[in-house]
Amino acid sequence: MPAKKASILRKKPLKMLLFGDSSSGKTHFALQSTPGKILIFDAESGADLFEGKKGFNFDYWTDDDGLKTASIRELNKAIDYLETPEGKKAYETFIIDPISDIWDNIQAQRLDYKDEKTLEKAKKFNKTIDLDDRNETELEAFNQKDWGDMKRVYKNMMLRLKNLPQNVILIAREKEISETKPDGSVIRTGEYTYEAEKNTKYAVDFSIRLVFDEKTKKRYAVIAKTRSDEFEKSQRFDSPTFAIFDQLVNKMKDAKEVLGTSIKTENVFLDEEKKKSDNANDDPEIPVEDIKSVKTQVTTLAKEKSATSDEVKTTVKALLAEYHPSGNPNKIDDIEKLKELLAKLKKINVEDKE
Repeated sequence: MPAKKASILRKKPLKMLLFGDSSSGKTHFALQSTPGKILIFDAESGADLFEGKKGFNFDYWTDDDGLKTASIRELNKAIDYLETPEGKKAYETFIIDPISDIWDNIQAQRLDYKDEKTLEKAKKFNKTIDLDDRNETELEAFNQKDWGDMKRVYKNMMLRLKNLPQNVILIAREKEISETKPDGSVIRTGEYTYEAEKNTKYAVDFSIRLVFDEKTKKRYAVIAKTRSDEFEKSQRFDSPTFAIFDQLVNKMKDAKEVLGTSIKTENVFLDEEKKKSDNANDDPEIPVEDIKSVKTQVTTLAKEKSATSDEVKTTVKALLAEYHPSGNPNKIDDIEKLKELLAKLKKINVEDKE
């Protein structure tokens, strides 16, 4: 097993989650985070007010049409670029503003994907579906697989951001934490968190809440999470600037490069699916449809073959009994067995039996 000795100190760029209300100064704070050049993935056009102003040195990431975007593909392309020698040299910090929109976009794309699959399935059965005329149950909730797939896409993205050599600042909207009582009433706790996928906090070393005090007309920052002994959770900074992190960054400037985390492509689920496919009777004529459809095909074909001669009828009956004691294919609930049975029925040569 490969092993690598841990050094005394490694250079680690800042990975930060910054959240707060709309007037708390999140974008302003992030855009003045480092003296070097900044690249911002501006999904909400929050940086427009600072463009061209003194003290701000940043570029936008744009799509092929030169427009700012919230596209997941474009975000991955931006990360691809920042991983290149050119990207490493050009930018010191990468900002995503807001990460809340990225998570919302992943969910929206999953809904579109489900709609597309629904239409494809309806087309196979020559059905017409009006997506605007579905009931609430049909529109409701993602299933467990949906959530798993969405979280996998998001988690892989977060892992790539963690591995970037640049500082990464994720800006998020905030939401107030509420509790539901046994009687169904909802109460506000007075505490706040970020609005994004709940595991986002594990991708960063620091979570900072920015607050604008309406009474004093001043801003302050509160440490919501820290992995450094330089700060304490709930520690407050009045009139915050990124200078609060100077000491932490500077003491690492002569350290060795940080080790990245492997993100090699693998999928144990696809591996398992491939094994099943390799062991199955691979008949391209067997349609990949629901179990009810396959049962109908088996029943229809069995009747057609049995009608050709008594000898074939006996052969079909014996084959059906191998898959269920009753000889009734409608009692078989394993779709793989049904597909296998269908393939064997197709191979019964009627001419030889006549």
